[in-house]
Amino acid sequence: MVDVLQEKSAEFESEEVRVASGLDYQAFWTTDASSGWLDQALGQAAVWVRERLGLDVDLSQDGEVANGDRSRRVQVLHRQAGRDVGVRLRAWNTNNGTTFIVTVLAVDGPSGGWLLVQASSSDRSRRTAKPAVADAILSVVDFTDIGPLRTNAQHIALSQLDELEELINNSDRRFPVIVAAPIDGVDFDRWLEAVNRWTRHSAGIAHVVSLDPQSADEFSHRHGRRAVQPATLRTYPPGADLADPAVEQTSRWLTPRALTGDDHKIARVIEAFVRQYQVTHPVPLPPPVREWSRAFDRFAAQQLRSAVSPTSVTLQARVAARQAARNLQKSILSDQLEELASDFIAVPSRPDVPDRLDARVVFLQEQLAASDQARMRAESQLEHVQEFLSLSDLEEPALLELLDAATQAQPDSGAIAQLLSDNDDLRNKVNELEDDLLVEQVNHGELSTEHGRLEVYYAALTREAAFLRSKVAENDPATAYGWVDDGGPPNPLGECPPGWDALIADPRLVEHGLIFTGNQRRVRDVMSIDMDGAGLRAAWDSLGTLASYRAARLNESWDTNVHSFCESGPSKAFHVPPNKHAQDETSGTRQDKRLADYRLLPIPTTVDTSGHVYMWAHFKPYSWSSQQKLRIHYCDQVTTDKRIYIGHIGHHLPSASTDKVHR
Repeated sequence: MVDVLQEKSAEFESEEVRVASGLDYQAFWTTDASSGWLDQALGQAAVWVRERLGLDVDLSQDGEVANGDRSRRVQVLHRQAGRDVGVRLRAWNTNNGTTFIVTVLAVDGPSGGWLLVQASSSDRSRRTAKPAVADAILSVVDFTDIGPLRTNAQHIALSQLDELEELINNSDRRFPVIVAAPIDGVDFDRWLEAVNRWTRHSAGIAHVVSLDPQSADEFSHRHGRRAVQPATLRTYPPGADLADPAVEQTSRWLTPRALTGDDHKIARVIEAFVRQYQVTHPVPLPPPVREWSRAFDRFAAQQLRSAVSPTSVTLQARVAARQAARNLQKSILSDQLEELASDFIAVPSRPDVPDRLDARVVFLQEQLAASDQARMRAESQLEHVQEFLSLSDLEEPALLELLDAATQAQPDSGAIAQLLSDNDDLRNKVNELEDDLLVEQVNHGELSTEHGRLEVYYAALTREAAFLRSKVAENDPATAYGWVDDGGPPNPLGECPPGWDALIADPRLVEHGLIFTGNQRRVRDVMSIDMDGAGLRAAWDSLGTLASYRAARLNESWDTNVHSFCESGPSKAFHVPPNKHAQDETSGTRQDKRLADYRLLPIPTTVDTSGHVYMWAHFKPYSWSSQQKLRIHYCDQVTTDKRIYIGHIGHHLPSASTDKVHR
C-alpha cells in the first residue's frame, strides 16, 4: 500500500505538515452513563497512579501522597455543589528536571456527567504526550461529543452518509471529524486497519471515520471540492458546514505524501495536527466546567494557606495536645525511683551498738531523711518538667531534639500572609488573562475561517473574470483589456451623515424604503467607541447595500436574496463584499430560545400582528475589537410592501459563539 500512496502523492501539490511544539493536552467528554461511571473512571485513575507513579492513593477522600523526595505526588480533592459531585485528581511527576502535571476532573449529577483530562509540562519546547489514563478511562466509560467517541475508526457505509453529514454540520460539535477515503484497488479492510494505526493517538480528541469506495464516491458527488479525495484524510474542524465555501480552506488535507513512512510517526503527526488546530481554533469549555476547575483551584489554595499559616491555637491548648500525644506514660526516671523505693530495706537497730554511738546514728539518720526528702522534691520537679515538655526521657538526645526545636528560626507570619495574598491576586489575574486569551483565540479562529471563505470567493471571481474576459476578447480585445477600476458604483444613499444621531434621523433612509424600528439607545451605545467614524461609514455602506438591493428588486434586475446580491449582484449595483453579510444565524443560536429572543425585534403590526419578528439576516459592517463588533439586523419585505425594516443597529447580539466564552 505504501507504493500506491507514493504514486498518489504525485497528484497533490507538495505539502509539509508542520507539527507545533509546546502544546498541552486537553480532552473534554460528556456522558449519559449510569451513576456508576464515576467510580469506573476513578478506578482506572487509581490503577494508573499505582502503575505509572508507584503510589497508592485513596480516591474516595481528600488527601495527598508522595514518594520520599516528592518527585512524584498525587493530590485528591472532592467538592459538592447542589446535587452535583466532583472529584479532582492532580498528579506531578518530575523526571530529569522536567515536571509533568496531569489533571483529571470529573463531575456527576442529575443532568449528566462530564470529565476533563489535561496534561502539561514545564518544558515548553516539547509537546506533552497524551497521558495513558485518558485511554484507560475512555475504554470503560461511554463518552460522547454529539456522536459516540470511539477508540477505532468507524466505517461509514453509503446508508450512513447522512449521519456523517449531520455530525460534520452540527454547530455544537467540539472535536474535529477526520474523514478518510480509501485507495482505489486496495482491499478496504487493509485500508481501515491502516487508518486505525494512523489515528490511534487521536482517540478522545477527534471523531475518526473512513468511507468505503461507494460512500466516498457519493460524498464526492454531493460536495465536490469540499469532500475528501481517495488515499487522503481530511479534517473538518468544529463549526464546519459543508454548505459553506470556507470549508474548502479550513478543512485541511493529509495527502498521500504525509501518509507514507513509519506508522508511529504518521500517528504522531496526525495527533499533533489535531492538537495544533485545538490551539489555533479553540472551542471554549462550557462555563460550568471552568467554574468547577477554578473552584478546585481555590480549594487547593485554601488548603495551602491552612498548611503554612502560623497557628492561632493558644499556648495552653498546644501544651495539652503535646502532652496527650505522648500518651501520658510514666518517665523512665520515675520507674527507676519507684523500683529503688520498693527495694529499700530499713536498717534495724543494733542492740550491741554502744550507747555512745546511738546519738551519732540518730543524727545521721535525720540527715539521711532530710537528704531523701530533698532528693524526692528534686525528682518530682524533674518528672513534672519531663511530662510538661513531653520528653521520653532526660537523656542527651531527647534534650538536644528539644533544643533544636526551640531554637529554629520561625518564618515571619506577616510575610507568609502577604505571600498568600499575592498568590491569590496572581491567580485572579491569571484567570482574567486566560479569559482574554480565549476570546482572542476564538476571534482569531473566526477571522481565519472568514479569510478562508474570502479566498474561495476571490478565486471563484478571478476564474469568472478570466472566463468573461476571454469571451469578450473573442470579439472586442480592446474592451476586454481596457477595463479601469473606477472604485465601483456610488452608495445610492449619498454621503455618510456626520454622526450616529444623524444616521437614525436621516430622511434618505425612508426615501429608499428603509424603516428603522429598533431601539435608538442601542445605536447611541456605539458612539463612545466609534471615535474616528469608521464604524459609522461601514454601517452607512451596509444600509446603502439594502437601498441598492431594494431598487434592483423593484426594477426586476434582481430576484434573489441580499446575500446573493452581495456575492454577484448587477455590475452597476452598489453592495458590500459578501463577508460583510450573513443570511442566517448558526443553528446553535437559533435553537437556544434565550439567544434567539434577542433577535425577536420590533416591526409594524401591519407586517406582523404580534409587532415582532425574528430577524436572522444581518450585516457585519465593522469590528472595533474582538469583543466590540457592529451588527445590523433587518427584515426584508420588499416583495410585500416594498420596504426593509431595520430592527437593530448596535453591538453584536449574544450568540452561541460569544455565549461559550462569556457566560
